[in-house]
Amino acid sequence: MENRKEELLRTLYARLEGYEDFSRTAYFKADELNAPMDVIRAMIPEFGSELTDVLGEFFFLPIGEEDAKAAALDGTDELWFFTTVITVSDSLPPDSAEEIAATVARLNYMLPCGCYAMGNTDSTLVYRMSVPILANDEPDKQERELVSAVNLALMTAERFVGYLVLIAEGKMSCGEFLRIFRMSE
Repeated sequence: MENRKEELLRTLYARLEGYEDFSRTAYFKADELNAPMDVIRAMIPEFGSELTDVLGEFFFLPIGEEDAKAAALDGTDELWFFTTVITVSDSLPPDSAEEIAATVARLNYMLPCGCYAMGNTDSTLVYRMSVPILANDEPDKQERELVSAVNLALMTAERFVGYLVLIAEGKMSCGEFLRIFRMSE
């Protein structure tokens, strides 16, 4: 099954290389990154209303075969978790951490999928989304699900990047953001 995951990632990599919305797309094997999984990395130029370049990473979460079968419920299939991580910022101002954390906690509650999270340091903000992929599904269906997951993650994350940058810069408060967001719904 690991070979199938690699095939899916390589197919996605080829597609992303052809999109003008991505640049510097690279495929890294697990051992190159000293990580438990292969990863596609790509720069996403002019992202959000701030038109900033952000890093996108795409991979299957490493999960043991026994857990993958248990997650599929019937025990005859495996469930894989395809994950997109978009690094919205890796240089948040130190004094913005509390306001950003309060905002993303409220925003995550309202998001239909995925979530924003702060990294190990308070200077990093990411959007992360995982979707389940059945190992025994038809290859074409799996490929469509990966592409759909990437597009959904990008659309969801991009919608809020400008607001989060304004909050990080101290130009908007969490309360102001919530009023705007609730009025736009």
